[in-house]
Amino acid sequence: PTLIGTYGDYELGKRANTNSTGTVKVSQILLDGHRYQNAVENIAGQNHGADGSYAGYSSYGNTTNHNELTITGGGHTDARAGYTNAPNGGTEHNTLNLTGGSVTNAYGGYTRGRQLLKDPKSKTNPSEILPGSKADAVHNTVHLKGSNIAANGKVYGGYLAKNGTAPASDGNASHNTVNIEKGDFGASTEIYGGYTEGAGNATDNTVNLNSSAADAGFEGTGLGNTVIYGGGGTAAGDYYSGNTLNIGAKNILAKNIRNFAKINIKL
Repeated sequence: PTLIGTYGDYELGKRANTNSTGTVKVSQILLDGHRYQNAVENIAGQNHGADGSYAGYSSYGNTTNHNELTITGGGHTDARAGYTNAPNGGTEHNTLNLTGGSVTNAYGGYTRGRQLLKDPKSKTNPSEILPGSKADAVHNTVHLKGSNIAANGKVYGGYLAKNGTAPASDGNASHNTVNIEKGDFGASTEIYGGYTEGAGNATDNTVNLNSSAADAGFEGTGLGNTVIYGGGGTAAGDYYSGNTLNIGAKNILAKNIRNFAKINIKL
């Protein structure tokens, strides 16, 4: 895929009708575009498609930002407010609202990008990489207000993923927030403020168990099958520093809590 240009909230690119590498036969060159920022989507039905449900989307390397996705019904394998499905580009300042339906994996911001574009609005070379840059997943938010998180499901404020066999960004999944107010959690579920598959850190994230959680059935065993993490990852990064758990309700039982440098209780 090649970025042709970025215009306002939209990117335009071209791609072949094959994902193969090496010497291949191409029968079509396709043009398509996506809104990567300031998108607002409210979804009451099923998944968008193979990529799940999302608001802002980039396949050409823009950083998805300031997008908002609200799930009110239907079944969703993956729900991402900001979704960067490209070799480059981060994800930041996206908001996912879960008020109904069922979701397996939920992300405020999700990126497969490794670096950043230098100037995606350039008229001459919009695909040029910014030297030394690292894609981040930062300042994303998930509000859980009533959806069902399916068994083995996971909720992430921000997520840095690998892109196929390519390594994930060495950037950080930091300054993300998960607010838990109402909902149902299936068996073996997990909540992360931030998560990375790269060599970076997942720090300075916040998980809030708000005061309304006590009225939403989280007392007793409501979160008894759920492990809550400040940060997590697959390498040897810092998943602890600066992560905060704020508890604003009594008698809430979780299976475990991990990787929090600070726990605040205000009843």
